[in-house]
Amino acid sequence: MIQKKCLLKLTETYNNVGIIVWENEYFGKPITEFVQTKAYKSFDNIIGAVKLKKLNADTFEKDFKTMIKHGMTFDDVKTDDKVFEFLGKTRLDRIQKDINTQIDAIFTQE
Repeated sequence: MIQKKCLLKLTETYNNVGIIVWENEYFGKPITEFVQTKAYKSFDNIIGAVKLKKLNADTFEKDFKTMIKHGMTFDDVKTDDKVFEFLGKTRLDRIQKDINTQIDAIFTQE
């Protein structure tokens, strides 16, 4: 319920701005995807949703948590030689590409 109130407040406060909702599966997949809900369909300024998919805890998720813990961006990881080795960098690059593909799809459908 709190999320709906927050979303409502955002859409009302920034009614002339396109809003992208980030749907995080870290704590589990939702019963209904956000883009299938009434909330998504009822606000004109929600232009899309990006899904952060549940990751393999031993590899992708571990690397993503490490990146966040170190306050790094995806670009920081690419030039890093201390925290990440090749496989970790490759996994994070795949996560970034997935996110960017979803964002690109939102902006090309408008």
